[in-house]
Amino acid sequence: MNSRQTGVALITVLLVLSLATVAAVSMTTRQQMDIRRTTNILRIEEAYMALLAAEEFTKALLLFDLTQTITPKDQDGRGDYWNDPRLEQAVQTVGNFKLINLKIEDLQGRFNINNLLTDPTTVSQNNYENFRDLLGEYTLPEELANVAIDWMDNDPDLRPDGAEDTAYQSLTRPYIPPNREMVSASEMNRLMGVNFAGKDDYDGGNRKMRKVIYNLLHNIDHKALIALPRGTAININTPSSKAVFQMMVPRMTDDDAQALFKYTLVAPEQAPYFKDANAFWNHDLVKKQKVAQSRQVQISVDSNYFLLHAEAIHEDLVVYSNTIFHRTRNPNSVSVVHRSYGRAGEI
Repeated sequence: MNSRQTGVALITVLLVLSLATVAAVSMTTRQQMDIRRTTNILRIEEAYMALLAAEEFTKALLLFDLTQTITPKDQDGRGDYWNDPRLEQAVQTVGNFKLINLKIEDLQGRFNINNLLTDPTTVSQNNYENFRDLLGEYTLPEELANVAIDWMDNDPDLRPDGAEDTAYQSLTRPYIPPNREMVSASEMNRLMGVNFAGKDDYDGGNRKMRKVIYNLLHNIDHKALIALPRGTAININTPSSKAVFQMMVPRMTDDDAQALFKYTLVAPEQAPYFKDANAFWNHDLVKKQKVAQSRQVQISVDSNYFLLHAEAIHEDLVVYSNTIFHRTRNPNSVSVVHRSYGRAGEI
């Protein structure tokens, strides 16, 4: 064999060796990726199971609460078992995950945006006026109330400063209003004037509005909005923030609203302060504002809808869940009606 043939053979061997090396590295890399992907899927599934365990615990707690007499059985207040502050401090282990920061919130302590309509075509005037006040309190345009109504009603009539199908269809990324109750109050971010379309989104205008809406949904000091079935009343014993009282009682000052809010922060062994709607409207801080009958929203002292915030953590993985429960009396039952994931989630 001459030197030329020897050189060709050597190159061939090196080429085969290189291809084999590349193939081996590729297979090893793919194997590692598959292992990592499978591990992540298993960890997320395990986190999901842990969060489901938190839901089952919440169901049991809400049912147990109905049988106790810390507060009258037909009332719900901050003294109930579901509001026990020890829940947030407790750490429960489910498999490899730890459940932390469990918090149950009474969603009927917020304004139900679906109450803007009494039926698919009729506006609730008192809720409409109160919602406009809430928007104005947080520097959102009051006309957004009309946009929200056009989003939900099932008639084609355009309200003043509202927005119907044609407005949304003219967007760069068009869509149309659902013409039904909001499933989630996060739909506020899809309303004309708040959505992502238009140059305002680039100069910060719409971003500021979406930030305010985020605070109304999630910020502990400002949350005041939720989307529940139409007709669901506000529980005056569990307001989510002082903004709820300022919305219900026009002209109420910040100090009075804060004082009334603190009035509802009762210790676990105490009953709710307001026994019924009359007790609220006749409270000194409310009565002095002389709220007209036409502005009085539907209120109650019991609740059917609750929100569970939960976190499942293992090493570097943290999974957040937000679950809405519907609780009924006679017969007593609790069911999950909505579930979302993420630190804030869609509620």
